[in-house]
Amino acid sequence: PMLMVGLGGIFVEVMQDVAFRICPITADDAHSMLGQLRAAPLLDGARGTATVDREALIDLMLKVGGPDGLMMRHGQAIAELDLNPVIVSREGATAVDARFILADGHGQDAAAPISARGESARDHFKPLFEPQSVAVLGASSKAVTMANTFIRRMKDFGYGGAIYPIHPAADEIEGLPAFADLASTPMPIDYAYVAIGSERIPDILGAAKGRCRFAQVLSAGFGEVEEGRELQSELVRRARDGGVRVLGPNCLGTYSPRGGLTFPVGAPKETGTIGVVSQSGGLSTDIIKRGQWRGLRFSGLVTIGNSADVSPTELLEY
Repeated sequence: PMLMVGLGGIFVEVMQDVAFRICPITADDAHSMLGQLRAAPLLDGARGTATVDREALIDLMLKVGGPDGLMMRHGQAIAELDLNPVIVSREGATAVDARFILADGHGQDAAAPISARGESARDHFKPLFEPQSVAVLGASSKAVTMANTFIRRMKDFGYGGAIYPIHPAADEIEGLPAFADLASTPMPIDYAYVAIGSERIPDILGAAKGRCRFAQVLSAGFGEVEEGRELQSELVRRARDGGVRVLGPNCLGTYSPRGGLTFPVGAPKETGTIGVVSQSGGLSTDIIKRGQWRGLRFSGLVTIGNSADVSPTELLEY
């Protein structure tokens, strides 16, 4: 869980004066978070205003994110917790409004991680960042789709492995021989880029016959919408049947300069030392571009979207 503290009300949007810490936080962490705020002098009195009870505010922060706080004791049941506003005076702190969003737990059994086959996290996830073979589902021989763009981007980026377009009828796509399914490619697949109709994906991954390590599902229409939750559980179950780990669904995929893998256009090819895990593909693209402008370079970045199978904690371990 992560705790954020900052000016409440309209000032959150206007000032964006906030501080973050990973839970559990200590009292020292809470003091540091408050001290990090640009508005911290307001807590100590400004232009004759009264000082406020910082210790009461810190106590409230610890009750939410401390070692015995709500998020540590009940974090699996709480998706989001919002206390806003918290009114702090010299007499104490009062949460005027509280909003809890409970985790519904849908599909958790189906989304349990597939066994890493006795491998270390480094060996298990290496194909995701250094794939020797990439399959692309959703490319067309007659139009330019997202999957066609992905192939072109990979070529421009200098990817040196095998790229296998998967298509039930086409013989060639983007100048590359096409294959009918994941089970018929010359080499087993390390990384599959999947951009086809969501309803078709579970059966396709289920028929992979153990020849595909990771499938990054770009397609939406899964657990991010109410009507797609059952389909997401089916996706993970069928992928497990086919021996496939699922990245996403509803995600843009992986950027790995050392593996020649990219989804942003014009991303730097130099391998750096910053690793990023992000839910959002749009935010990830912005991170890479802004980092590039500032001279930063990345060891890898992975978007997880709905995180139905591959989890951020697994990627953090890698």
